[in-house]
Amino acid sequence: MEETQWLVDTLIGGEPDDTTLFLPGFMAFENGYLLVYDYGDARLKAFDPSGAWLWSFGHFGDGPGEFRNPADVIVGPDGLLWVLDQGAGRITRVSPAGELVDIIPLGMTAWRILPTSEEVFVFPADASDVFFQSVSTSGDLGRPTEYPTQQLVGADWRLRFVEATAFRAGGWAAALRQADLFLAYRDDALQCMGMLTAGAPVTRQWAASDNVFESLVSIGWQRAGLEVYSRALPDSTTVFIDRYDADDCAYEASAMLSVPGIAVSVEPGDDSYFILSRDPLPAIYEARRRPS
Repeated sequence: MEETQWLVDTLIGGEPDDTTLFLPGFMAFENGYLLVYDYGDARLKAFDPSGAWLWSFGHFGDGPGEFRNPADVIVGPDGLLWVLDQGAGRITRVSPAGELVDIIPLGMTAWRILPTSEEVFVFPADASDVFFQSVSTSGDLGRPTEYPTQQLVGADWRLRFVEATAFRAGGWAAALRQADLFLAYRDDALQCMGMLTAGAPVTRQWAASDNVFESLVSIGWQRAGLEVYSRALPDSTTVFIDRYDADDCAYEASAMLSVPGIAVSVEPGDDSYFILSRDPLPAIYEARRRPS
């Protein structure tokens, strides 16, 4: 475990009388702005990197620009914000200025999404052997892709849920918490597969019952490789940063963040981590590594 000292600033919330955030659930940082979906008032909220308010979008409902029960929020390579509304069975795309762009209907129950430059990969929430289904921006179904490893084909459906995705130029990654696995792709081909470590080097073989995670928070590409942010047992409030080599998925090192969180976002190439927390009050923190 790397010994890391952090400089932490409160950007948003954290005070009893602050009503900026109510029940935040998802967060993304991209293109110089911070995005949060708040279940408390069913609104998408945008802030600049200093925490200043930019705009909000949406409210509860089934109409255009309304949300029923979002399950994923991600910024696509097109710069648009993609909101997977599992309750409404659709994807809502929002512009960087907080305006409705369009709605993509889905013919399936989805768990996570990953927008690419030309389509969106939809990871289904069912017991099939489909790893992901490609969907056009008009809602047309493309090719289904099966799981690339035999240890997931036919396995318990709970092991096959994709819980986090991350896109980068020329590749992407997906993490399956219950299986302690992540998969890294270069273009459309599997580049490597690694084992999630939850703050410690891998010392065990993969097994369906050998799960050490309390919660997988998110994943993201950094200059040094792929980073996985997770809370692990037995201390479910500690957020680990586990780093893996981008070329062969080998485990490299771990560090611990100094504040609890339910979501972590970081701009690729930046050393600042944005941490969304609900303990003890809704807040967003910025943590930076203290210079040695």
